[in-house]
Amino acid sequence: MERNGGGGSSSSEQAVARSWISARRLFALVLVVGLAAAAVHLWPLILSYAWNWKIRIPFVEIPAPTLRIESDPPGATIRIDGAEIGCTPLAMDNIYRPRPAEVILTLKDHHAWMGQFVGRRPALVQAKLIHR
Repeated sequence: MERNGGGGSSSSEQAVARSWISARRLFALVLVVGLAAAAVHLWPLILSYAWNWKIRIPFVEIPAPTLRIESDPPGATIRIDGAEIGCTPLAMDNIYRPRPAEVILTLKDHHAWMGQFVGRRPALVQAKLIHR
């Protein structure tokens, strides 16, 4: 009488063993192909590191949004967050932090004008200064 549990292995165990071995081979193949593909895309970086080359990456400058401050009458002194910037009319890059910034316009014989704009966005501040 033959027994399955003796020295031989069953056909289901052999199928599992064959599929496990082929899974290992498939994993190794995917790993090798993946590393080769990565090397193809990364070869300039690898070569530059190996031979100490310098890779030049183009710098794309993104222009800052414009901040325009105008007053009626013109010539008012501009203070932004307490710092004196210049006189109206003024056009400059809006390089302020992306939060509300306080603007104060002052002109001799006129009431001070206060307002706000948001940094890092295009902004137009228009003020009508009232004579005392």
